[in-house]
Amino acid sequence: MNPHGSEGARLLTVLAGAILAIAACDGGSANTAEPTPTASAADSHAAWVTYVQCVRSNGHPEFPDPVQDSHGDWSVPVDPATVNVPACEDPLRQALRASRVKREPTAAEMARLRQYAQCVREHGMPNYPDPGTDGVIDMPEGMRDNPSLGPALVACQQYAPQPQPK
Repeated sequence: MNPHGSEGARLLTVLAGAILAIAACDGGSANTAEPTPTASAADSHAAWVTYVQCVRSNGHPEFPDPVQDSHGDWSVPVDPATVNVPACEDPLRQALRASRVKREPTAAEMARLRQYAQCVREHGMPNYPDPGTDGVIDMPEGMRDNPSLGPALVACQQYAPQPQPK
């Protein structure tokens, strides 16, 4: 199987959607469970630095540095799906695994993710799915190859959940 084929792209997209749910934190929500990182902050930071360096060396020199949220978890402040860098799929997977947070998305995070998905649909991707109950946006096979996807995701970045102080 080609790791850069549609199945690899689908996995990357699922992981990128997951980071939206993971990176968001709404301190005023009813969900009071504290997230539990599965890796140390140093491991998470190192994995994100590796991913950012990969993206930058593969045609996106302006890609932002990793940021730390109020829970001490690391991520990038943009949706990784906005750049299509097949060479960086493995570093992205490793970074996401290193910073995985074990908690369900809050109602506010889910509403924001649904708003994000609606915006993407309104910007040229009419079949872009809503997030699942776990906050993951699971795109159908082949959708990632649509040339309208990148511009739609960029246009909707304002609706992507962002880390918020507790």
